[in-house]
Amino acid sequence: MIAIAPHARRGETLAGLFLAAYFGIAVPVLGLGLATQFVSARIALLGFAAVLVAVAAMASRLAAGLGHGGPPPGPTESPPSEGMPWPSPQRGMAGRLLARAASQKQGQPNA
Repeated sequence: MIAIAPHARRGETLAGLFLAAYFGIAVPVLGLGLATQFVSARIALLGFAAVLVAVAAMASRLAAGLGHGGPPPGPTESPPSEGMPWPSPQRGMAGRLLARAASQKQGQPNA
């Protein structure tokens, strides 16, 4: 993440990364603590496991590219441009940054 961030914004990028990590650690713990105030610990943990499975299923679906557009191109189709690999299935900002870095590395203008 730091390697692809612009030099002037690396501090912001690192701060955002740590903020996301802290939220990722704190929110489940606080949520389970709150849930155990209303239901038993067993029910709260089962609910947490169900939410965790649902989030993992959505993340794997997005990572596989199934959440956007149609299926990947078949083996009979030609690549989009000569010398360039197939586009990444990532559709978010990280995918755009990686594509831009790859095009700059090959001496092509920004996309």
